[in-house]
Amino acid sequence: MILLALPISAATAGVTSLSGSAGAQIETQGKSHYMVTRSRTFELTQFADHETVRTAVVEAEVTHRQMLSEDLGANGDETGTIALTVYPVISGGQFGSPLASRTMPGDAVTIEGSAGVKVTAYGCCVESNAETQLNLGTLRTLYVKSSAMPLLTYTRLGKPHAVSRRVAIYLAMTPADTAVLGADQSAVAIITWASDYAPIQRVLVRLQSAQPRTDALDWENIVGWKIGLNALDNHTVFDPAKPSNPVFVWQIGDGRQIYLPLAGDRFNLAAARTPKGITLKDLVD
Repeated sequence: MILLALPISAATAGVTSLSGSAGAQIETQGKSHYMVTRSRTFELTQFADHETVRTAVVEAEVTHRQMLSEDLGANGDETGTIALTVYPVISGGQFGSPLASRTMPGDAVTIEGSAGVKVTAYGCCVESNAETQLNLGTLRTLYVKSSAMPLLTYTRLGKPHAVSRRVAIYLAMTPADTAVLGADQSAVAIITWASDYAPIQRVLVRLQSAQPRTDALDWENIVGWKIGLNALDNHTVFDPAKPSNPVFVWQIGDGRQIYLPLAGDRFNLAAARTPKGITLKDLVD
């Protein structure tokens, strides 16, 4: 990736520069004072838009508002706001009209090319960070995962090209619990099966206990693909000429595992196995 040290702002099609503001400001509310900071970056990247490789610049504006005090660390985590805009670089050496724009909670932005844009909201205390992965061309959410959980990948060989998939695991607690899991405290996790362009399937994990989300903090969280007697692996390749039966395995404790077989291009919940007290539900968006 190439980081462009340019001023930043909104742009119209056919221009050759982008400009805008960044800075820090102290605001007063009653007897309290707040520092509001705004930073901006451009990053040049390329990504696959189905059969086409596109070149674009991603504008990221990060805004934070934090109370001023004698002990800033005692204020707790204060997640900021991130505004993203994707500008294509078109023929003739100009910026085209924005492909997509989006504003959302977050603290940091990572541009990952065809893998998308990752927006991170920092956790506080026992929380993990919440990582939201966005499609670069549309800025639509592919999945939300906990930073403590690994990302599993899957490749299905075939013609005219291979197909890639990802398995992302969101597990409470993170700053995004309410937005991702809702108010039902028995909802402790979501397993997302996604392509490079959109989520395909989301599976809600529920835990029945006195304090489900607190209890889920003690899970071992060993995950991977299981094929036959082979050890768990974070990546697997499916060859239609040599069919296999990949199973997503989530080991949450000694002798306690979630088994979720893959059937075609979806998880087969009817054939899943879970420890006592844990249930799975296929979410419909």
